[in-house]
Amino acid sequence: MTDSTTTKALRRREPLFHRRDLVSSAADADREMAVGYWEIGASGRRYSREFVLATLTERFTQGADAYDAEDWVVTDFVVREIAERTYLVTYVLNEQPRLTARVTLWQGSEADGWKVLYHQGTVIRPA
Repeated sequence: MTDSTTTKALRRREPLFHRRDLVSSAADADREMAVGYWEIGASGRRYSREFVLATLTERFTQGADAYDAEDWVVTDFVVREIAERTYLVTYVLNEQPRLTARVTLWQGSEADGWKVLYHQGTVIRPA
């Protein structure tokens, strides 16, 4: 069972790297990511921590509003504790017209801070 404080804290961090109130620079993203972070994008490609940081650096430099999640809708948000202080977050992200299933693996706590270990997006309905 996951407590409501943890659920709220993790909900606030998703969609991952699209919350400008938490991550508005590459340095912010670097602090959020565990050293071994990696992800599988909605394209099905595997991306390293370094690639994601480079992509985010470019995005922040350009001020790319297309990556701002303000109009996106998150549904079916579920948090499961899978090991001590390690949580599996799943949700559906509606980016109109694209719909994706998302999964993120987080470690930490509100007191100690959060680190993202892994993220994956799977297209349910293409744009």
